[in-house]
Amino acid sequence: MNPDHRYCDVIHADPHGANWDSAARSHAACCPACVAFLQGVVELSLRLKALPALNGPMPQKLRERLLSQLAACPETQDSATTAPRSGRAPRRAMRRFLAPVALAASLALGVVLGRNFDFGISTIPAEVDRTIGMYIADVTHDHYLIERIGRPLEVVINERKALSEWLTASLSFPFELPRTGEGFKLQGGRVWHTVGRLSAMAAYETDDGGRIILFAVPAANLELRGADSAVVKGVRVFSGAGWEREARVWIDGDLAMALVATEGEMPTEWAETFLPAGR
Repeated sequence: MNPDHRYCDVIHADPHGANWDSAARSHAACCPACVAFLQGVVELSLRLKALPALNGPMPQKLRERLLSQLAACPETQDSATTAPRSGRAPRRAMRRFLAPVALAASLALGVVLGRNFDFGISTIPAEVDRTIGMYIADVTHDHYLIERIGRPLEVVINERKALSEWLTASLSFPFELPRTGEGFKLQGGRVWHTVGRLSAMAAYETDDGGRIILFAVPAANLELRGADSAVVKGVRVFSGAGWEREARVWIDGDLAMALVATEGEMPTEWAETFLPAGR
């Protein structure tokens, strides 16, 4: 039986289920889109808890500002407390609802990672064994979540050199974005967290209006297994898919680069633009 998609807004507005009735709980258990969304919320929460902590506490004023912003997040009381009356909610309506944990992720990743403050949460080692396959699983899932957060960028910088300098200053490793052609419009970037370590992230808009995202993490301890590979333009490129996304991963110096696009929307000229031999 197909799930009643009128309840999707209820689930997205209240991912922790504080105001669900029995019908909403039943929907959350059987709707594939909501099951995937809730799994993403859980996984993102766990990854936020695993962020590397530093000794410096967050300044009280900054903590209060963050909490006030979270408290001011608009709630959708009508949809959270009553069942929808009729009609199937359009997909774009679902994206209007910013789940509290997604807002927390967008703010916390920008504040904690970029500014080196600690929420006082429990942590795990930042450097652990990882494989290319795990990297692909993480970044395809990240692309899926980023499209739903609604505010994927920490800074809107569309000049390559300026964004490269900002990312390098925000991270513990040097990073330089590739020179892109007319088919790739740089939108901006942010500090991110994937495969157990901090990473650079830059978003590009393609000619057809799609978004591709470039990730970069230190390649140390990243085992070259867990995904299919082929030589492209003289570079070993690993490929994989997940969450209806495609990923291409390669090693460039000390960094593992990952380019991710929605399935079927990876530009054909990506190799000429992003691989080291094409720069």
